[in-house]
Amino acid sequence: MNAKDIEDARRVYAMVTNIDDNVGRLLKKLDDLNLADNTVVIFLTDNGPQQRRYVGGMRGRKGDVYRGGIRVPLFIRNPTISNKVKEIETNTAHIDMCAKPQCRRIGLWMERTYCH
Repeated sequence: MNAKDIEDARRVYAMVTNIDDNVGRLLKKLDDLNLADNTVVIFLTDNGPQQRRYVGGMRGRKGDVYRGGIRVPLFIRNPTISNKVKEIETNTAHIDMCAKPQCRRIGLWMERTYCH
């Protein structure tokens, strides 16, 4: 990595730390307001990094069709289902989040589910 790549990575990791801190603040606020038990929290990002940096051993970056360009984290906290971690390997997109089969599969579907 050259100096520019290192500086870009430093900024990205600072942004990740900021996001982590603020998601923690959000979860704490839900607890403080006694809303945590009936609130579904969904966190996801856009696809792949633009710069050269750690991609978990995957090939590619943003704009590539390889896993390093399309795979992203997606975390769902749904207090109405088990606390067991589920890893789903099926490729999907954000637009699939509220499709009935996918929501049922991850425990989110309710007959009165509204996605915005």
